[in-house]
Amino acid sequence: MGFDVLLWMGAAYLAWLTLLYCLQDVMVFATALSPRPSNRGRPAEYEVVILDVGDEGVVEAWFTSAEGADANSPSPAVIYFHGNAGLIDFQVDIGRAYREMGWSVLLCEYRGHGRSGGVASEETLVEDAVRFYDVLVARDDVDGDRILIHGHSLGGAVAAQLSRQRRSVGLIVQATFRSVSVLARRFLAPGFLSKTRLDTESAIAAYKGSILLMHGRHDWVIPVSHGRRLAEMGRDVTYVEMGCGHNNLRKHDLVHYWQTIEEFLERVGGVED
Repeated sequence: MGFDVLLWMGAAYLAWLTLLYCLQDVMVFATALSPRPSNRGRPAEYEVVILDVGDEGVVEAWFTSAEGADANSPSPAVIYFHGNAGLIDFQVDIGRAYREMGWSVLLCEYRGHGRSGGVASEETLVEDAVRFYDVLVARDDVDGDRILIHGHSLGGAVAAQLSRQRRSVGLIVQATFRSVSVLARRFLAPGFLSKTRLDTESAIAAYKGSILLMHGRHDWVIPVSHGRRLAEMGRDVTYVEMGCGHNNLRKHDLVHYWQTIEEFLERVGGVED
């Protein structure tokens, strides 16, 4: 192979790395790719929860209370984080399913997504997650000692980081990467070029409670090897692999998906008779 060819290949690789470095925030947080808010608006059973983020405006979440939950009978609650190109508008079925199992739910939005202002970053996503958690546990109709953290894809990484800063009875992480730097290798990029860490692997290893990990066997966005590795890192892990891709874990087998979660909820002891 001639020197000129090697020089051309080196220049092409350097250009590729430069492109990845410049576009990594778009790829990780996908703010520009997130859909527009639903024309149907917020369902009646949800109330709006707002975080003031100063000059960046506000970040919105939606809360739905379990039936019968009040100050005299507070319910366990789920704090949920969606994937990078999602919106809370399209997660309302999750809230309804959890409500049927006796859990209240807070669906959290990210900065720069939907109706929320600001710029998404590792720092702002984790900061907002902690603040949303604190708002949730302060409610008198929520039992602050029975909080479950649940996230999908990017949201699973946010959920894992939240678990390092706040208590929970259990953690559900689905279709999530080991870390952004490990995921970068899939694009032939060295991990040190990653400006975002979101180290799910170390968070899973540090978590002392029960974890439910779910991953699609045919996930081409975040390969199933990530889910399998995360399962090896946890202390008390239930690992479920489904014959689906990245975005259709729920839709692939809706009954099995929610049965798996319900069995996990029974294990962590959320709902009292």
